Amino acid sequence: MVGALEDQVLTAPGMRVFNPALKPRSGSSLVTHFLQRYPRTLPARWLVLRLSDAASELVVSCHDVVQIRKTRAGLAAHTHVKGDRDQAYATALSRFANYIADHSRDGPRLRVARPLVQQAEAPGRWLVRIGLIGMESAEMAAAPRTGKVRISLLQAETLAVLGVRGRPTDLAVAQADVAILDAIAGTKWTASGEPMTRLHAPPSILPFAGCFEVALPVTNP
Repeated sequence: MVGALEDQVLTAPGMRVFNPALKPRSGSSLVTHFLQRYPRTLPARWLVLRLSDAASELVVSCHDVVQIRKTRAGLAAHTHVKGDRDQAYATALSRFANYIADHSRDGPRLRVARPLVQQAEAPGRWLVRIGLIGMESAEMAAAPRTGKVRISLLQAETLAVLGVRGRPTDLAVAQADVAILDAIAGTKWTASGEPMTRLHAPPSILPFAGCFEVALPVTNP
């Protein structure tokens, strides 16, 4: 299980990193209620992350400030978005907020679980997803009227995770990717995929505030 947030020293030039373990916060029932009442407002999009539950992850090992974690299999809402990184994040979060509101009016109440995961599929194209709690099958989550949000079953995976201070820019993600590879070099872990960003809270407007995670899929041959 993840634990309390603790600051760590700088380990890469131009990059501020921290222990990525974040204290879980509960409140998905409140966010669902808010989205039902105010499904198209900016605060509703903000609340999707701010008052979500934390996904359960097992910390397997630590290498400097990089944690090896195992995630659980489960359902997730995902959407494909075009634009730059910030535009894609905002568009996806708005779609998820609308989906949660629409589904919760017509069916069982949805609960969401952070982090929000964003991964590049091609230049200017992104896959964004967030976990869902309390659903037994994809059939329980009827496709939204817009058709832009889909439900998928995620398999458990092993990730090398690094927490970074600031905003998730392309440069910051690239630096974190290098830092992760350096940290696991010489260990039993090998990178097996492309880096992704993981958000537990909306990015700060200020470039030096806030935090996010960069995760790299890994295997143990």
